[in-house]
Amino acid sequence: MSRKQRVLRNLRTLESELLKSASTIEIMERLVATRDICRQGMTENVYAKYKEVYDGLILSADQMLKNRELSLNEETFSLFQELLQYIISETEQEKRFKKDIFFLPYKASMWDSLASVWKAT
Repeated sequence: MSRKQRVLRNLRTLESELLKSASTIEIMERLVATRDICRQGMTENVYAKYKEVYDGLILSADQMLKNRELSLNEETFSLFQELLQYIISETEQEKRFKKDIFFLPYKASMWDSLASVWKAT
């Protein structure tokens, strides 16, 4: 599964958990994990655009956690949902995710020939 697909899966799961009133700790953990996947999967310039939104979402989740209820107030909850929908739509349109490439030799005795490829990366 590509990094973009993992990010989108996490965000969509987060959106459904939010509607089911999942615990704020779970929401926060999923947000942090998703942000980390984005950081690894994008260049610094591209990630900078997303970082601010993720930080805002994490800050909101942290405030909700401190107050021990998911809907701190309607405005915070509404803003959280709006930011989440925004980051989902932007991620769907993003074309600059890094690709993961996996090299395998055609037989086990050829592993040593891949050492130069591995060292070059």
